[in-house]
Amino acid sequence: MRTNIEIDDKLIEEIKLHSKLKTKKNIVNKALKSYLNELKRRELASLAGKIAWEGDLESMRET
Repeated sequence: MRTNIEIDDKLIEEIKLHSKLKTKKNIVNKALKSYLNELKRRELASLAGKIAWEGDLESMRET
C-alpha cells in the first residue's frame, strides 16, 4: 500500500547508521513488525496464570 507520511529524517538517518536497513520502506516495515510483535507479546503475557494446564509432562517427555 502506498502512503504518504511525515517521518523524522534524523531518526531515519540514525537507524541507517546503526542497522543494516538502508531504505525508508525497510525501516518503516521493520518498525511496524517490531511494534506488532510487542503487542502480541503483551497480549500473551496478559494470559499468564489465566489458563489451566491439562496434561502429563512425564508422558510427553517419554515420547
